[in-house]
Amino acid sequence: MWIYKLERKIGWFSIPHLMFFIVVGSALVYVFDLIAALQGNNIYLSSMLYFNRYLIFQGQIWRLVTFVFIPPAGSTLFVLLGLYFYYFVGTSLESVWGNFKFTIYYLLGIIGSILSGLIAGYSTATFLNLSLFFAFSVLYPELKVLLFFIIPVKVKWLGIIDAVFFFFSIIISLISSDWSSVLAAIMAIINLLIFLGPKLFKDIFNKIKYKRSQQEFMKKTKNSWRS
Repeated sequence: MWIYKLERKIGWFSIPHLMFFIVVGSALVYVFDLIAALQGNNIYLSSMLYFNRYLIFQGQIWRLVTFVFIPPAGSTLFVLLGLYFYYFVGTSLESVWGNFKFTIYYLLGIIGSILSGLIAGYSTATFLNLSLFFAFSVLYPELKVLLFFIIPVKVKWLGIIDAVFFFFSIIISLISSDWSSVLAAIMAIINLLIFLGPKLFKDIFNKIKYKRSQQEFMKKTKNSWRS
């Protein structure tokens, strides 16, 4: 596989515990924004970090990277659950893939998000982070996790929900002409297929082949009983 050839050449290029740093950075941004809101300050840290093509061309080039530290939108509980979710899935993938492969996956995802932002004017890492869970569901479909720390559910069902969310997010973004979100979602899907497409298609093919063999076996069994 191409990723292993690349690792042999530039295996030194990896960031251990990458998702930990991203989650901690996002948490700090949220805390600073929360403090600013409580103090009635209209200057939020996130406003200086998000991706904005116009401001980048004005010289604020750090926005090409810092947008990955923008935390999920929502209540404090939702943000905490979201960040924990990103950390759990990201570190799980890193433990399976290794530091190098996970770093390349996330780096290519960031590059895709940057390209979508340069085209549409704005970008987000939300779809990239969501694609991590879809990758996790492909690798561990039968693993059970506690949803909201209470409800046991298999990862594959959450992966299906994630896929449905992707699909409807793209549809809603198309209807509202939110091209930045559309492109960010498409780039995340492309990145996912680059890394897991062969395995995903192979699993689907094997399942179809298995069902056909079962059907043929049942037919032969019925014919043998009739004869």
